[in-house]
Amino acid sequence: MIRFFEYNWSIIMRKTESINNNTKIINTDTAAKADLKRLLIYLGLCFGMTWLWFFAVNPKFTRWNDLSRYMASFISLGMLFPVISHVLTRLITKEGFK
Repeated sequence: MIRFFEYNWSIIMRKTESINNNTKIINTDTAAKADLKRLLIYLGLCFGMTWLWFFAVNPKFTRWNDLSRYMASFISLGMLFPVISHVLTRLITKEGFK
């Protein structure tokens, strides 16, 4: 069992070293600012779209138990907005694209 973990750890370390050798070194201050920018864009999109959806679809703030089955399903679509926000953030900041 221990040999299995040692073997996997050595593979991970070799892959990490090869990745580090092929990437260019950038200023950590610039990288931190870019990460903060991405985080703020994501959080703004995620919370903004999600809350806007929930307030637009259920303006009377009806309790979950009092909603019809179809209305509850429609409101549940709001749970997809974090995924949509992730994709939009990557498109806006061009992260992961060459």
